Amino acid sequence: MNDKKSQRIGSILGKEYLESAFLFAQLAENIESLPREDKRFSWIVHKSFVKSSVIASACYMEATINEWYSMCEGKMNSKNKDALKAMAALWNLGIPRTASYPILKKYQIALVQLGITDFEEGLEPYQSANSVIDLRNWLVHYELSMEPVETEESLSEYKAHKLRKKLRGKFPLNPLCAETAPFWPIKCLGSGCAFWAARSSFVFVDEFFKKTAHNHFLRVDESRINEIRQIAVNFMQQH
Repeated sequence: MNDKKSQRIGSILGKEYLESAFLFAQLAENIESLPREDKRFSWIVHKSFVKSSVIASACYMEATINEWYSMCEGKMNSKNKDALKAMAALWNLGIPRTASYPILKKYQIALVQLGITDFEEGLEPYQSANSVIDLRNWLVHYELSMEPVETEESLSEYKAHKLRKKLRGKFPLNPLCAETAPFWPIKCLGSGCAFWAARSSFVFVDEFFKKTAHNHFLRVDESRINEIRQIAVNFMQQH
């Protein structure tokens, strides 16, 4: 009989999603500040970076809590050992593992199971994190919508997109678009939006780790974000 433990290997993607979010946001900002001669090319690349950043930000929150649950047993202080074992057992039963559980609810459930005060859903950082997921959903499940020109909104039969009320004023608008462009998706999707989404996701998850385990290895350090942004700056300078 072989008494050796089976060898296991896994991949951590949560951190990589956050790195991608800040990398793409910085690349988009670089394009905004250093317009290229080929404006059409710059516009296409810029939009790709911004959308990728927003989606990666939401993926970071989902992947990280899934990773946390997948390896929660034995990864925190011994006083939580029994709770973590129970959480691991529930996770194996699909609670709150399946897609029927909203991303942020998984964080709330984890805190409640550990006997830790959960996030106040009407306050930050929960509100912004929830808006990031909402924004991601509008991108992934996109439907064409007609919006009024803002200067003529009172005369229009159309109403402003729901995201305009939710997100307006939270970040600088896309500087590459025309003044008459609709808020969603054109004015909304600039580097300001991308950085806001990435930062909101980072702050929410970081607060979760402050509540649970400050030095958890899934936690991303601020210095890593700065490093990723510098990589993006260097890349644009070399190309």
